[in-house]
Amino acid sequence: MSEKQGNQRRESKHPRVWDVLDAENRFRELLAAAATSGPQQIMDGHRRFALTLVRAKDSPQGKRLLSEGGPLEGDEFPG
Repeated sequence: MSEKQGNQRRESKHPRVWDVLDAENRFRELLAAAATSGPQQIMDGHRRFALTLVRAKDSPQGKRLLSEGGPLEGDEFPG
């Protein structure tokens, strides 16, 4: 295993934990970290949320949803 692969595995086993205010204020950095370092976690009191990048591999619908950047409505869920 290469050093890079080993680093990626270590990072994905120990995701960074962000508090809510930090995640809000540094949202673009949070997304970049999820894309480059694996899953990130956001703590909100006693709850923990996981943010994971799921690539929309050549999916026009996925690309559209990601480029629009808004929440999905009930009838817009892929499926």
